[in-house]
Amino acid sequence: MPANLQQIVEAARRGAIRLSRHYERDRMGEPDRPSYDEIIFGLASDAPEITRDDGGRKDPRGPVCSITCEGPDGDRFVIRLNYVVRPVRVITAFRVDGEEQDA
Repeated sequence: MPANLQQIVEAARRGAIRLSRHYERDRMGEPDRPSYDEIIFGLASDAPEITRDDGGRKDPRGPVCSITCEGPDGDRFVIRLNYVVRPVRVITAFRVDGEEQDA
């Protein structure tokens, strides 16, 4: 099942997006990592775009897609999330300068 951007946006608007423990514990708060509020803004208020969807072929925990969007301050970032679990779970997110880079 491919990622459905509209469903992801609606989940963000309802507050039905969660952070993975790894992101929340080890990455959030780092200068190159957007906060939860920035992530939700980018998904719900910007014009997010799915740039990659592995369809579950690479992660045994389920399908992961990459979404590029902007935060309230105009910073661009990539969000990788598992879109089949409920609630939808952010695996990682990172700011980008131009081209997407790996986390």
